[in-house]
Amino acid sequence: MPIRGAGCVAVKPRLRITSPTAIKEGGIVPRAVLAEPDWAGASSPNPAVEAANARCREVASTEWRRVVPILEVAAGVGEVDHSTVKDLCVCVARIDQAERDLSE
Repeated sequence: MPIRGAGCVAVKPRLRITSPTAIKEGGIVPRAVLAEPDWAGASSPNPAVEAANARCREVASTEWRRVVPILEVAAGVGEVDHSTVKDLCVCVARIDQAERDLSE
C-alpha cells in the first residue's frame, strides 16, 4: 500500500524474514520420548467430584499410553508436542465423562 505525503508517493517495502533462526519449511523437530504427565493437576480439587476425577485421570492415562507410542513412530513427536498431547488426552477424558453424565 502506498504511503502518501507532501506531493510524493512512497511504496512500503515487502516484509522479509531476516532472522537466521527462522524455521524452515519441512524442518525436523528433534524426537523425544514423552514421559506421561502427572494427571492430578488436570482435574478439579473439589472433593465432591473426586470419583469422576479419578476416572478421568485413568481415561487420560489410558489414552496417553494408546496414542504416544503411535505418534512417536509415525509422526516423530518431540518435547514441543508434550503439552498438545497432554491436552488431547485430557479432552478425551472430559468428553468421556460428559457422555457418562449425559447418559445418567
